[in-house]
Amino acid sequence: MLKSYARNLLRHEKIQGKIKSILNIEGLTREDIYQSLLNGNGWIFSQTKSGTTEFCHVLAFYRAIKHEVSNYDFESLPDFGVVRSAHNKFHDIGRAIRYASTYGGTVFFQTHEFAEVYPKIAILQTRNVFDHAVSAYFFKFKNKINKSDIAVDDVLDIIVSRYIDTYLLQRKAASNAELAIALHYEDTRKDPFVTLSKVMEQLDTSFDPRALQLAIKAAAPEKLKYYEKKQGHAVVAPKGSYSKPHFIRSGEVGEGRRFFSDKQIQLIEEKCSKKGVDPDGRLQF
Repeated sequence: MLKSYARNLLRHEKIQGKIKSILNIEGLTREDIYQSLLNGNGWIFSQTKSGTTEFCHVLAFYRAIKHEVSNYDFESLPDFGVVRSAHNKFHDIGRAIRYASTYGGTVFFQTHEFAEVYPKIAILQTRNVFDHAVSAYFFKFKNKINKSDIAVDDVLDIIVSRYIDTYLLQRKAASNAELAIALHYEDTRKDPFVTLSKVMEQLDTSFDPRALQLAIKAAAPEKLKYYEKKQGHAVVAPKGSYSKPHFIRSGEVGEGRRFFSDKQIQLIEEKCSKKGVDPDGRLQF
């Protein structure tokens, strides 16, 4: 109870402002913060709607299980060295630093934005452009309160343009990292254990297959969906942001080509072709 109260207190806007003032970081830009956090550490640079939430939880839960810690849940990412949206979650950074100090593991900071940084490890999450676009439409517009009446044609160009920009910047991020790992959403859906084993083997020299199996099971979408329903809001969104208490949809591979019209598919393909972007989203480096 006390721990939960303290976390909620630290999230308060006025408390955040006071922390910034004490640390003398009021004038720092988001880029400044990323430079300080990401250089020499781990960076999860992901397309939106590419399985980021699930992967971050698998990574954190895997670490918890390996360290024989039983009291982990969907709110305890930083306690196992994984921080999302680090530019404005200073209380999470402290928890992640404590993890690194205790266990010696690499801290991973996740962003959907590019930064000119040189991380020790970069994990680049990608997804097929068509499936990304339909998922992004529902996440950012259709299922969001006050935006549900926005038609897909009104925002499709913006969604695809952002996807292309991120894809090209992920290539650059890969070249800046000591070790770059591409994690493709469709591969994770097809065989999560095989796909994530290849990632974890590169992150952990004493890779534990059993811990990964348990972590995948604990982080499964149906588990998160149940947790979010109990909480009354999504883990990565404030209460009242969405029309439902969770925003997990089908996650189905191939949905995009069925959802979009031929004209919309043509628009997406032409935009990708002009920029030399693989519509499948796979990164080559």
